[in-house]
Amino acid sequence: MLTCDAKSPNLPCGRSQLDHASHPAGSVPALERPSGWRALILAVVALTSPFQAGVAHAQEDSTPITLPRVAVSADVPLTKVAEYRMRMARYSPAAVAVGDFIYIISGQTDTNDIITSIERFDPRTNASESFADLKQGRIWHGAVAVGESIYVFGGSVSDRSIVVRHEVVNGVFADDSVEIINLATRAVTPGPRMPVPRTQFACVPFQGRIYLMGGKTQDRYSRSAITNSVAVLEVATGRWTEAARMPTPRQPAVAVVDGGFLIAAGGYNGTRAVDVVEVYDPRRDPWGSLPPLVTPRSAHSIVFAGESLFLFGDYGSPQELLAYNLRSKRSEVFELGYTPARHTAAVRLGDRIYVIGGKQSRNAQPTDLIQVFAPAPSARRSEATKSPP
Repeated sequence: MLTCDAKSPNLPCGRSQLDHASHPAGSVPALERPSGWRALILAVVALTSPFQAGVAHAQEDSTPITLPRVAVSADVPLTKVAEYRMRMARYSPAAVAVGDFIYIISGQTDTNDIITSIERFDPRTNASESFADLKQGRIWHGAVAVGESIYVFGGSVSDRSIVVRHEVVNGVFADDSVEIINLATRAVTPGPRMPVPRTQFACVPFQGRIYLMGGKTQDRYSRSAITNSVAVLEVATGRWTEAARMPTPRQPAVAVVDGGFLIAAGGYNGTRAVDVVEVYDPRRDPWGSLPPLVTPRSAHSIVFAGESLFLFGDYGSPQELLAYNLRSKRSEVFELGYTPARHTAAVRLGDRIYVIGGKQSRNAQPTDLIQVFAPAPSARRSEATKSPP
């Protein structure tokens, strides 16, 4: 187990082979009076911020896969409770939890096809069904739920008929299209195009707006570039605007935490993985900094639960998950029987976290696993007895 606080030195990130467009060869690879978490994070920001402002068949048997026994220390915040299988393996899918279901969207299969398929997983029965199809298959895309619709943004596509309108990214194209899935009718319709093609970015909803943060896009010379720009879609009007830029250009993972803050943790800056943790207040539009991760992370997914951010997988250490406690500002690295995977999708539904798809390495096949985690018994007791921050 690795631990750190704000004074601890960062551990180096190991080198590895490449399996996505963002890592060049040889590089090191989510105004009223504030209270609760809002007051806590505002205080930290005030102290630290330098700113003013191939298709498989459906699984007939939905019985959980038998998990190995894992010995862990008493302070581990999560425990792995189950593994299930999707209808097909998927690398770099998007996933969204709505109501009682998890919608798993597009990705790349074990035949290297970028697929249009959307499947719907029901945690009550542990079974998955085919739900609908996008018009365009995607990887490294974003998806969020707004009401009874899911918005799917950008990513990378392999349709060479659109080469004139899209930039080339290692044999695929960064895309600017948006698709909207109507969950009631299963219809898929076009949405308002993004301002520029963007791939490997973070995507989060907040109060009628959808924020697209960082990633890879085009610079003004039409060259591929890592960006710190933040594009904002006003859902009601379909209008795009720009918000304050992230301090650190990168391909981040971003989570919305209690109090309405957006926290970007880790990511890839075009040269190496970073340990940066930055927080954004969409009500005031400033960015600030929090203490760094214990070790750089990239190619990970992120979920906020309890009082922690959980980062699943890493480019160089795909078997690890990292917990960043927002109360103590300390982070720890665990394994916990996590089946190695990077470029996964992760969602929270109830008190469970579902980590979906991905693959272990450049030459590995994508996985069809849905890994399920729950708060450890000690974490549940702590959550029940803790006093407000």
